[in-house]
Amino acid sequence: GGVLWGFSGTCAQLLMSTYDVPALWITCVRMSIAGALFLAATAVKDPRGLVAVFRDWRSLISIAAFALFGVLLTQVSYLLTIGYTDAGTGTMLEQIGLVFIMVYVCLRTRRLPKLREAIGLVFALIGMVVISTQGNLGGLAIPIEGLAWGLVAALALAFYTLMPARVLKKWGSLIVTGLAMTFGG
Repeated sequence: GGVLWGFSGTCAQLLMSTYDVPALWITCVRMSIAGALFLAATAVKDPRGLVAVFRDWRSLISIAAFALFGVLLTQVSYLLTIGYTDAGTGTMLEQIGLVFIMVYVCLRTRRLPKLREAIGLVFALIGMVVISTQGNLGGLAIPIEGLAWGLVAALALAFYTLMPARVLKKWGSLIVTGLAMTFGG
């Protein structure tokens, strides 16, 4: 999955920089296609579940929120980050979302980070600073818009990871992902 995500970022960078394809268009097309594929797989594997989810308004609202604040926001902000920087920088900045997830989990469980988590946090932040400044702490080496969208992508990644837990447990990943991709697209 990580390799494909990185490859898609590189392809998106090529489309945006060489052919002036808008990030929003890329996002909508790839989410719509992915949603259709997931829903087709769901229709084959679990047709009853696919019909039943439409009778559960609470789940649909949760999936719609996940579609907007998780899936769509993650993809749009990631592609906009790439548009302002490059695929490698965009991917690195988005992965700072793991820091937000760790902070959330620590706050929710009312505990301090474990030693290895704290070390990972420090290295992630150092990596973000080094890539953003190229080692020159006097200024940014990337556009401020790229850094801002990268941090939005990181926050969206945290939402993407944490938001759908209840509906994933109830409906499974094919239905939730298919509907979220379709709603977002």
